[in-house]
Amino acid sequence: MSYPPPPGPGNPGTPGPNPYAQQPGQVPNPYAQQQPYGYPQQAPSPYAQQPGGYPPQHAAPTVMPSTVKAARVMLFVLGGLGVLTLLLVIGMTVFLNASASRSEYDTSGAMAVTTGVAIVQGLIAVVIAAAGFVLGAQVPKGGNGVRVGGIIYGSLMALGGLISIFSLVGIVPLALGTMVVIFLVNKDGEAWFNRPRY
Repeated sequence: MSYPPPPGPGNPGTPGPNPYAQQPGQVPNPYAQQQPYGYPQQAPSPYAQQPGGYPPQHAAPTVMPSTVKAARVMLFVLGGLGVLTLLLVIGMTVFLNASASRSEYDTSGAMAVTTGVAIVQGLIAVVIAAAGFVLGAQVPKGGNGVRVGGIIYGSLMALGGLISIFSLVGIVPLALGTMVVIFLVNKDGEAWFNRPRY
């Protein structure tokens, strides 16, 4: 009784060794999956390597973009303008009160109105300064709420600058407020403030 020859490359009609099998001395592939003979191996998903499942081309930024850095500096500058405005209001009020006290006419009514206006302007300047400094300080670690607050702040500053542009004083807040809005609205600003924070 004869038996069939053992399988091997030298015997016709019998399959040879598996070309996809691991060769001696070869490092095993941890991503390789057991597939039936003749099926190609599947590559691992590139998104598995990214935290949060971000695709490589839309990976969350780890360094603050230059436009966001510029917007942060402008927020601090606008806050500084608020402090400068407060100092000017205080200085003008003290000067006007000193001038009125040396006047031979009764200016108490006018000075009361001037002082009231100065108090309102001073409060607005304090709010402007505080908001600019707080938003600027929160940019490195803040979320989308800081971004929205910065956009609203920049819009209000630009609007205030537009209203007072005829006095030439409003050019600075108009320009800075507009740039803050542009830099926070663009895709770099959106990616920075929407990044995952651990």
